[in-house]
Amino acid sequence: MAKKFDVSVCVAIYNSDPLQLFMTLASMIRQKQVSFEVIVADDGSVSDMSEQIRAFFKAEGFEDYKILRSEKNNGTVINYLRAAVSSSGKYIKCISAGDLFYSETSLSELMRYMERNSLDACFTDAVYYNSRGLPEVSVDPQIVWVHRKRYLYLQKLCYLILSDRACGAAWLVRREEFLRYMRLFANKVRFCEDSIYCLMIMDEKRVGYHYEPSIYYHYGDGLSTAQNETWTLKLREDDNAVNLIQLRRCRGNSFFEKRYRFFLRFFDARKRLINIVLKMFVFPEVLPLWILQKTRRRKNVKAASFAFLEECRSTAEKFML
Repeated sequence: MAKKFDVSVCVAIYNSDPLQLFMTLASMIRQKQVSFEVIVADDGSVSDMSEQIRAFFKAEGFEDYKILRSEKNNGTVINYLRAAVSSSGKYIKCISAGDLFYSETSLSELMRYMERNSLDACFTDAVYYNSRGLPEVSVDPQIVWVHRKRYLYLQKLCYLILSDRACGAAWLVRREEFLRYMRLFANKVRFCEDSIYCLMIMDEKRVGYHYEPSIYYHYGDGLSTAQNETWTLKLREDDNAVNLIQLRRCRGNSFFEKRYRFFLRFFDARKRLINIVLKMFVFPEVLPLWILQKTRRRKNVKAASFAFLEECRSTAEKFML
């Protein structure tokens, strides 16, 4: 009988920096008060790091892990889906090399918050840092109280219309929900796996926000933050594919759903200014939230500590010597 865990932590890698990868893994094996497995899913990297990963886990005395390797690059969605299918946890946590847990109890605290509130998915604040270890100024999303209080209509306005969204590494989600929505994306969306939360909010799943930071989010080198024009275009194509999936699923007759279908038919992720006008025309009630989003910017978590990150960096560097 397969061993069961509270959480399956799925680590997606593709030609990842070794130091960043081992920092990420070091933050995982330090998690306390929660049972978990680590699934490292390699999406066809040029160099196979499987032996180094096994050596790292052996050196740290950690045994609950799997390594999956694809012979070709299939994209982030298929990579995470493959990891989730092989998982045994009640919850799924997706993370990439360079992203670390914020403390040794981050995973257990987030899981317990979800359990107490019977949530299907939940996100937290993330402490952004760059390659030099310096914190970034702003964090997303900006309007979090609508998710904390679970005001369903306002959740839809903020997440779907304003695109005021959390980074994918900040989420924890029930395994069955993750698999259900990721399968909708398979062979249609390649990279934007965290867009499944748009569908979950559209479907009025129990989605919440936990106010404690859970993640150090590495900013500037990943697909969504590297500011690479080629990748930006690919992500916009994914956005349009996600919108098409939403359009086909949005069949209700509520006031929101009727307008949302109209919005999705004309929305094009590649046309930013037109989209802003479209939002205000179809959803005029979003204007106060848009002003709030643009004028009251949240800052990085106050007095954020980088002690745990540096501890994990030290562990990774020692292993690589």
